[in-house]
Amino acid sequence: VDALSEELENQPPSSAYGSQQIPSEPSATSEQLQEKAQFLSQRIAFLKACSLSRSKLDDSKTLSNATLSRNASHLTPDGEPNLPESAESWISSFRHLEDAKQKMDDRIDEQTQIFRSIQSDVRSQRVELVYSAKLTLTSSITIEANEISVKSSSAMEDAYQVLEALQGHGGQNALHEFMRQLTQRVIKNIAHPLIDEHVKSEAALPSIPFTINESSDRATKSLLGATAASVLAKAKGTMYRIGWTRDLSQSGHADLQPAYPKIAAWKPTM
Repeated sequence: VDALSEELENQPPSSAYGSQQIPSEPSATSEQLQEKAQFLSQRIAFLKACSLSRSKLDDSKTLSNATLSRNASHLTPDGEPNLPESAESWISSFRHLEDAKQKMDDRIDEQTQIFRSIQSDVRSQRVELVYSAKLTLTSSITIEANEISVKSSSAMEDAYQVLEALQGHGGQNALHEFMRQLTQRVIKNIAHPLIDEHVKSEAALPSIPFTINESSDRATKSLLGATAASVLAKAKGTMYRIGWTRDLSQSGHADLQPAYPKIAAWKPTM
């Protein structure tokens, strides 16, 4: 591409042949030569943009794959694939592809095929990055009826950074979608059971306050099963927990007020 570009730039003007004319071909007008030069220039620009997009895409794949990242400089300090840098390379690839789209002549089948081939690979790589980031975040957060635990680590920070960086580039808002799913888990596993408990109890159960327990440790075990445990085992960090319990033996105390319809017991907790 660079050689073609240099040749085009150094191409002599229409009068370069002087008075000598090629006998077998009619002389081209300056407008025709200018049109041809413009066509070649646009084609070279398209190929250049595609080449840059492919190069950055290959970088993104290398950085996000532990097998391909044989060079230690491509890995994080924990020896894991560098997802944030992979996302940056992907964004650069996406932008070059958008540039190629502006320069593409869709009347030329060859250009259309080249563009669609790279576009397909770019989309696939985005799906892989989003999946890896969501898996890390989901595996780092455990939501139960009476406890939420979060394993804070550099891997979790990297995953959040990846979803944040990919916003508005070639797909849905991945970070917004993840936070929506996380909120739904909190509502389903925590809020709904608490509300249902109060609604069913009506005025029979008194308003018993919750006892909040907070703790942190550097545990390496996961509460989510083997698949999540394998992810968390690689992510060094601190496990933070917040739990809430109620002593139901206090239900016989006459000085406690009914919980329904105020639902006062769970609101401070939430």
